[in-house]
Amino acid sequence: MKNFLKYQFPAFAWMGIIFILSSIPGNYFPEQPFDLFDKLVHACLFGILTYLIYRGFQYQDKSAFFKNFSIAIAFLICVIYGIIDELHQEYIPGRSPDITDALADILGGGFVSLYLLFFNYRKTKRR
Repeated sequence: MKNFLKYQFPAFAWMGIIFILSSIPGNYFPEQPFDLFDKLVHACLFGILTYLIYRGFQYQDKSAFFKNFSIAIAFLICVIYGIIDELHQEYIPGRSPDITDALADILGGGFVSLYLLFFNYRKTKRR
């Protein structure tokens, strides 16, 4: 367990940052510089989260299963956390759950997962 926490700490810290950001009341947000800016932010935050979770599973050496399926597991955790994050906003003044925000979270995690699949495929192809 100690090894797991050591390598997943950056992902847990990033989840904490996402939680703090989603806990900010809606009236404290500045004007968006362009349409869909918030969707881009969601995609970036959850893309980074997916990468950090993947990285943690890749560097651990306790479970071959988690190492071999790290991309899929990271994406699944990203999807679940994105949905939980949106549901959490129900209880924040001036905020509400938004299905399009959850979809942006999933897209961000999905793009990073596809990139990792492609990168890993090319890396193994060269061997």
